[in-house]
Amino acid sequence: MKRIHTGRASGFGGGSHKGADICTGKAALLCLLTLSLLLSGCGAAKGNSSAKGTGSSVQEESRDSGSSEPVIRDIEDRSSGETLREAVDGEEGQQGGELAGEPAEEAGEESEEANSGDAEEPFDGIEIMVEPRSYLVDILGALVSAGVGDSVEELLEITETMDRSGFVTFGEAENDMTPETESHRAFLAEGFIAPGVYRFETGSDPETVLHELLASWDGLWTGEMKDRARELGYSLPQILTMASIIEYESSKDPEGSMEVKKDVSSVIHNRLDLPMGLEMDVTIFYLEEALEPYRDPGLYREYYNTYATDQLPAGPINSPSPESVEAALYPNDTEHFYFVYDREGNYYFSDDYETHLYYVDLYLN
Repeated sequence: MKRIHTGRASGFGGGSHKGADICTGKAALLCLLTLSLLLSGCGAAKGNSSAKGTGSSVQEESRDSGSSEPVIRDIEDRSSGETLREAVDGEEGQQGGELAGEPAEEAGEESEEANSGDAEEPFDGIEIMVEPRSYLVDILGALVSAGVGDSVEELLEITETMDRSGFVTFGEAENDMTPETESHRAFLAEGFIAPGVYRFETGSDPETVLHELLASWDGLWTGEMKDRARELGYSLPQILTMASIIEYESSKDPEGSMEVKKDVSSVIHNRLDLPMGLEMDVTIFYLEEALEPYRDPGLYREYYNTYATDQLPAGPINSPSPESVEAALYPNDTEHFYFVYDREGNYYFSDDYETHLYYVDLYLN
């Protein structure tokens, strides 16, 4: 099986992901390929911190510190017991959950099947693992590497021009936008592919693959979640946008705790309610990391720079985990407006600017 991982969720910290609880979609595949190729952009995003910003980091090194050279290591094929060779692009990425496509068996169940001699035959096809915090261009690049489409540009064109009326979440994004605001989005499909494992038959056409990927969120929204979004006054795409910011801003927490996610969410909600600019660097990092060479970041800066507006950015900035979506819908009830984290990933939230400056001086200077 050709297994392709995407995303930049490795590095310092990251959220947990219970993908087995949210499986949806259909299955395909049977396999004899033994090369597993991981295309993971490693290294958590870091940058220069400002005491006036919402979130601050003590880490000043480059945001993309992963190696560009693949590292080869042995892995064990649990279905066959054979040792395979796995190509890892840079550092080893965090494992995501299982979403669209037929859910893979739990490790324990696979082990029991292997021991009993009832192990399933390997899949003959392509497996794409979308990590939480993946950028759209990384996902599309993984598809191209797997033989789906000839180029990222081709796949981008399909996502920009496909009929969205048959989608719930991606379709609502279309309803949210006027032709003018649609032009403010760097990539229309950014954030609308849920993290998880997707399986496709070898030779699947790009339109079919992208349609299934972009429908991945549609079966995950419960009636309660939709009602909650309406209660908060936000559309589902706007909740995804919040969740994508939470995903990035909470990624320094090594425990991936829901409390940190919900506290970050409370900062976002509290600032939007005033209204007050979010002032979160991660929306600018998105422009710097995820657009070139396919878009000119300068054309979108005013729509994603949360220091220059008191609104949400034009759209999601990555593929958030279901936990971050939950945090966006159910923030902790706080008066927090600021936060900072230290080198160990400990977060310190504050209600006022003076306390925030104290934490900045204590942990950043």
